[in-house]
Amino acid sequence: MNRIYGFGSATIDFRITTADYPDDYKAKLLAQKTSKLGGGAIANCLVQVSRLGGETFYLGKLGNDSIGRDIVSSLISEGISCENIIIDNSICSPFNVAVYQGKKMRRKGGYLLPNSLLTITKEDIINMTSIMRKDEWVIVEIGEIPLEKVLFFCQQAKKRQVHILLDVDLDPIKQCEGERSLVNDLFSIADILLPNIEALKSLYNVDDKKILLEYLFKQFSKPIIMTAGENGACYISTNEKYTEVLAKKVKVTDTVGAGDAFHGGLLFGLANGWLLSEAIELGTYCGSNNCIHFGAREGMANLKELYNKVTNDEFKQTILQNDFWGIG
Repeated sequence: MNRIYGFGSATIDFRITTADYPDDYKAKLLAQKTSKLGGGAIANCLVQVSRLGGETFYLGKLGNDSIGRDIVSSLISEGISCENIIIDNSICSPFNVAVYQGKKMRRKGGYLLPNSLLTITKEDIINMTSIMRKDEWVIVEIGEIPLEKVLFFCQQAKKRQVHILLDVDLDPIKQCEGERSLVNDLFSIADILLPNIEALKSLYNVDDKKILLEYLFKQFSKPIIMTAGENGACYISTNEKYTEVLAKKVKVTDTVGAGDAFHGGLLFGLANGWLLSEAIELGTYCGSNNCIHFGAREGMANLKELYNKVTNDEFKQTILQNDFWGIG
């Protein structure tokens, strides 16, 4: 199996539970309970890959502080290599604060503070990508890292003939302050696009996922894959056919991290040489299973656990094609 890298966010999530309150409430909020969990879209994705059996590497930048040490410790405990993380004594590591309201635990929003990835340099990127080898895989996040640095990272990865999945997690225009031409360059250099429909509204002003995927495929001629929450996922590949894959039915506790788990399953399958449709199917199992537990990573399963939940005999055979998991 080819090695898998992740370039993007890794955080500690502080989840705060408060009393119930109306939407127009503007006064102070008392934290009645606080949970501390691992988070960050790319880190979460790598956790899912690692639990499935993949060899993973996190590439990012953290401060030399207690939060940074907690982030590294949580990744190492999952078997993720952290040897190529850049540690900077002058910055503070990132953490996420999310508010959950009342007994029903309704999520009211999250805030990532501060942005240590903002300080990544081209020299840092050259050092990070120096370990990459031909035909390996990397998932790259459009989010906290300045877009020109994301493009430079992708260019360095391409020089080493690495396959790139581009996760469009935040609006590249409104939140990342990028130019449309820069976004087009990023979409062009990636091998597979993983767009969030909300993140692309300012670019394309489209609410229909089918229309958006068809437009992106026409513009960039590469596989486009999008998670669709409780509706599973949808994609367009080289046959130009729009396809929907249903989510697996589970009792939902928390949907945070489901998309990251999906990306992890997808990436694991692709790095193992699975067909795109097979890798997407695995991703839907990973995403659905992660919704069972509270926390972005707590429901991420290993391959044997997922195998026992598969009802499709043909897909079970796909999982069994390699015997090093000890499933059969």
